[in-house]
Amino acid sequence: MKLYASPTSPYARFVRVVLLEKELNPRVTPVWVNPWESTEALLAVNPFSRIPVLEVDDGTPLAESAVIVLYLERRFPEPRLMPLDRVEHVHRKLGLAQGLMDAAVAVVAHRRFHGDSGDDPVVKRRLEALARALPVADEAVRPLIDRPDLGSLALACALGYLDFRLPELDWQATTRKLPGWYRAIAERESLANTLPTLEQPAI
Repeated sequence: MKLYASPTSPYARFVRVVLLEKELNPRVTPVWVNPWESTEALLAVNPFSRIPVLEVDDGTPLAESAVIVLYLERRFPEPRLMPLDRVEHVHRKLGLAQGLMDAAVAVVAHRRFHGDSGDDPVVKRRLEALARALPVADEAVRPLIDRPDLGSLALACALGYLDFRLPELDWQATTRKLPGWYRAIAERESLANTLPTLEQPAI
């Protein structure tokens, strides 16, 4: 399998974390790309020039992080990251994490191409969405018990991206349960080994 990814993308990081949790890394060759550049290699597997894309063993390209991780969960069910007794709860956290990533990446992208205008309506709307969503996420998390699920891993990647690209939000000062929960889950090897750094390119 091949994974088209950027080292700083929260979406790609989520897939990379799941691959590590399922011990599938030896089966996957990373292909590092910059989605802003629309390279031929990336366009060949995703006409939208979006990451991540997982090219599976038969050559089929799977795009979008949620699609990829659900494929991995079905194709490689052990260790299970979608507990059958709380599927709805996991999907709820997945949706919250996806929304947080989308809003944060939209702010970062807009600032990248249009500068950091404090009164820009697009940025303002996305930041307001983040401010509304974080307390909801705060109520959605539960204490970690053994292996976290897909929703928890996605949420951890979303919060890590906020720390990385939007530290001014200071979400740890405005939420109650999330800070301690995040500190605990961030110690997992899969998350610690995929932490983005400012020296890395792309998003």
